[in-house]
Amino acid sequence: MGQAVIADNWSLQMVAELLTDGLDPNQCQLLQVTADGAPRLTSAPAAAIALECLFDLLTDLVLRDQILVEAAHVDTWKRAGHVFAPATRQGALRGYDFQPRDPELGAVRDAFVERLAFTAPLRELHAQYTTAYREHGVSSHPL
Repeated sequence: MGQAVIADNWSLQMVAELLTDGLDPNQCQLLQVTADGAPRLTSAPAAAIALECLFDLLTDLVLRDQILVEAAHVDTWKRAGHVFAPATRQGALRGYDFQPRDPELGAVRDAFVERLAFTAPLRELHAQYTTAYREHGVSSHPL
């Protein structure tokens, strides 16, 4: 494998819907961090988020050899007639099993968490979600 990047299925879903259904006139929820470091959800135009996801995907396609997505969901992108079916057939979009506790991924995952949970309230929430996932096998938060 040459240069690869990890993409989340949610972003790909947003791009697929944009390319098949057009611009969504509705609002969606966007996570913002307040001045005191607490997370809150605010409303944002869904079309703006979808376009940002599209630009990210185009950048990844140009700069990387492969885009890795959660293997459990890659069948969605392989379906005949799906907008991403050609990319999966050609190997540009490939499933990867991120779920096992792969020691090699542990350090990468920890680095992502360190960068994403950059305030005390975010770190605390992440710890709660991680504990709930370990104990119940599902996230304790809808997002």
